[in-house]
Amino acid sequence: MAKCLSSLILENIDLSFEVDLIIPVPSHPLEEIKRGFSHMGYLTHLLSKKMEITFYNGLRRKMFPLFGRTQKSLSRPHRIKNNLHLYLKETNLVKNKKVLLIDDVTTTGSSIKACADILLKNGAKKVQVVCLGLTPY
Repeated sequence: MAKCLSSLILENIDLSFEVDLIIPVPSHPLEEIKRGFSHMGYLTHLLSKKMEITFYNGLRRKMFPLFGRTQKSLSRPHRIKNNLHLYLKETNLVKNKKVLLIDDVTTTGSSIKACADILLKNGAKKVQVVCLGLTPY
């Protein structure tokens, strides 16, 4: 499915700037453990190969505290207020880079905003987002 989705994204993507780095929005660590892998990491890695753009899977959510941080079980107001506890493994890798951030589903945009904020605070020149789906809310 990731191969089909990556092809569809490439057919429909309209990048308004040249991209230096492609980064997935991270899932909650417990979701990745349940799934056995990072679905967005896998898809983004495929896209990076096809687009010949450097892939960086260093945007992370902290594991602890375990409860109260997954977005999918929260109401709209709580999603917006939720602290995702994000960090970058290597902050120097995003400095002065034009970043393409890939997310699976957008409901309120709070995850994307939190990710973009941390990338920009750590020196990213620009962040553009591609999202696969939009939840009607």
